[in-house]
Amino acid sequence: MFYRLLTILSFLVLTACGGSKPYLIKDASTYGSAGSDATVTIIDKRPDEDRTFSYGSMMVFSSNYGIWTLGDNQFSPNLLELLKTEVHKSLANQSEQPERVAVTLERMIVQSNHQADLLQSVSTNGSLGPLGVLIAEGMHGKKFELDYDKTRPFVMGLIKASIKRTYSSKQITEETVLVSKIENFSHHMDVQGREVAATNVVKDLMANFSASLD
Repeated sequence: MFYRLLTILSFLVLTACGGSKPYLIKDASTYGSAGSDATVTIIDKRPDEDRTFSYGSMMVFSSNYGIWTLGDNQFSPNLLELLKTEVHKSLANQSEQPERVAVTLERMIVQSNHQADLLQSVSTNGSLGPLGVLIAEGMHGKKFELDYDKTRPFVMGLIKASIKRTYSSKQITEETVLVSKIENFSHHMDVQGREVAATNVVKDLMANFSASLD
């Protein structure tokens, strides 16, 4: 009975803080080719749960309890538009620009994790959640460090994609890119703090993805 009540109360508290307008990342007037003539195509092969807003699970013992997926349209411009623009910006700085670039998205997701703050039990909770597990698995064999305070809520983001570049010389290059970012905010009722953390995470994700293409 206690856990059922805790679940309901926690859900009501969180949902009361949700439903905000999209987080503004940058002025849409900056969009366009950004100095690159390459044709950039985004092939979105992500699972549906990456793309749309979700409050996660209401069940206290679920791995998704208190973990929001913010979704593409929680940001303005949305995540796909931001990604395409960042690719163009990266290409514009390259001495040899490809004719075509195909970005196949396996994952691109941003989550706000409130588990530790809601349950107030760091010894048994405050985990990275499913997205954290994905990041750790994706970086297996590589240096894996995330600097965050597990006693406070945080926003975490990930992009995993394969990049195929085709040049006028008919040369083709392919690579896989994986970038992630995490940032704390004060508590689950801190609506402004969550927005700041989310926008910072997305900006850094996009910048790091762009830098990996240089």
